[in-house]
Amino acid sequence: MTNEKPMVKDRPLLILLLSLVLVGALYTPAWCGQWEIIDHRTEKEGLFDNTVNAVSSAGDAGVFIASAGGLHILSDYYFLPIFQNIPATALTKDPAGDLWAATDTGLIYHITDRDGVWTAARFSFDKNKKITAIAARHNAVTIGTDSGLFYADPDGSVHTVLEEAAVRALVVLPDGTIIAGARDRAHKKGGLVIIGGTFASRTGWVDELSAVAVTALFVDGDRLLIGTDGDGALVLDDTGIHDLGLPEKPGRIMAFLINETTTFIGADAGLYVSTMGSAFESITAGNGGIPTGVTSLTLGPDSAVWVGTDKDGIYLVRVRP
Repeated sequence: MTNEKPMVKDRPLLILLLSLVLVGALYTPAWCGQWEIIDHRTEKEGLFDNTVNAVSSAGDAGVFIASAGGLHILSDYYFLPIFQNIPATALTKDPAGDLWAATDTGLIYHITDRDGVWTAARFSFDKNKKITAIAARHNAVTIGTDSGLFYADPDGSVHTVLEEAAVRALVVLPDGTIIAGARDRAHKKGGLVIIGGTFASRTGWVDELSAVAVTALFVDGDRLLIGTDGDGALVLDDTGIHDLGLPEKPGRIMAFLINETTTFIGADAGLYVSTMGSAFESITAGNGGIPTGVTSLTLGPDSAVWVGTDKDGIYLVRVRP
């Protein structure tokens, strides 16, 4: 009989295998896709102004560009004006596909395409209030400003939703529920408020975000993607609030876009991409990509993405898994 314990010599191997299993369970695979810059347009190529505040897809017709020089549509190789010499500050699409645009002079434009003919109707809101965000549904528009949140009926009558609140981001759900990134006297640093309904079983001010400066919102099914000014990218769903885990401090996050299995985040630091649930990868000037100051994102042709920037015009980028 012997006192040898044969399993002792195998314990290091067993510990190694268990460690690998544990690491594998916690590890988020890195993104291994490819990307390319297909197009880049600035004032040299006919863009009216290099400061692009918002972009929105025009389908086969091209892309709408809201800039410090107005609202234009890039169709093929030409920039066609919807209005110009008035800074366009925000864009939104309604469920019918119509485009709504806001200016820094308190004007709101409703742009429609009927059988290839573009028309633009406009109404004056309040030139003393700076429009910071808009969202539209059923020929009506919700308007976020630096001093309140408002709702304008199709006949142009305006109703107050929130008083003395500075709104920075805004979405409206199909059932009319309003979600706004805002701050008021009780939430001086920032916060998120859900009005007229519920989302992820929440309504009213979301306590966990009472000191978070919310700068961008994007609804993805039963998830709400939340961009912040210094607190990263977050997601709100039925399980709570979670961090999306960007690889570096992005600064102010301004835009989200989901294209099939790819998620894009636009921020002061540049563009971030995650494909099929992988960890986010930066596509920034440091690796030959998009420069700093991404302000907006929208779908382009053949699964490409238009990227608006605050100083360097627009880019068309394609990402492949």
